Amino acid sequence: MNSFEIETADLSTEEGRQDFFFRNALDHRIWVDTEYQSGIQLADLPMFDYDQLEDWLAIHDLQHRAIAAALNQGVTPDIRTLDFEDDSVWTQWVESHSQMHLLVNQQLGLL
Repeated sequence: MNSFEIETADLSTEEGRQDFFFRNALDHRIWVDTEYQSGIQLADLPMFDYDQLEDWLAIHDLQHRAIAAALNQGVTPDIRTLDFEDDSVWTQWVESHSQMHLLVNQQLGLL
């Protein structure tokens, strides 16, 4: 699994969106485990729980900020705002977000 799979998720279907959420959560799970093995403990937030999308966005943002701080990435984009009903905004957000995942995966040596 890699960040390119997140970017290529078919967001036009409910199945594709669920696939995105699952792959995204897997990346986050791997980051928490990888950092723990390196002696860095990140908050293990419920990334697989995306029934409440606004809560998921807030938790997701917190975890990205924590991993960025642990990797000295500096300021990360605020990812708490997303209109899930607007396909063009949703697609653009996922493309941008996949780049964030790519950077983290590169820094952790996961690619």
